[in-house]
Amino acid sequence: MKLLRNVIILAAALALSGCIKDSDGEKVGSITRLSKDGWIPLCKTWEGEIIRGGMSNGTGILGGTPFHFTVSSDLADQVKQAMESTKEVKIHYHHEKFVVLGSCSSKSDGNFLDSIEIVH
Repeated sequence: MKLLRNVIILAAALALSGCIKDSDGEKVGSITRLSKDGWIPLCKTWEGEIIRGGMSNGTGILGGTPFHFTVSSDLADQVKQAMESTKEVKIHYHHEKFVVLGSCSSKSDGNFLDSIEIVH
């Protein structure tokens, strides 16, 4: 009985934590989108998109596959400035697996921006 109780307590603690960080990394490219998304007013999040490879030799042709990520409010201005400058950036991000269903913290498959820096 004591083991079952401990397992239930551990499962509840994990469920209430919301997510588990399972990886992190970096990507280089051009920011192509920043928007505040969500249909529940209190759960709107800043969502961004980077195209890896950036602009193709200044031709305006985008290369690569888009990568979607959630941006915290304190980084949203930096992402907006990078997008408006059309300069290539390096983003540092981490990925989280959600334990709680219906979490409103990300619309980007669990990718969260940690920092952004202009490369060129």
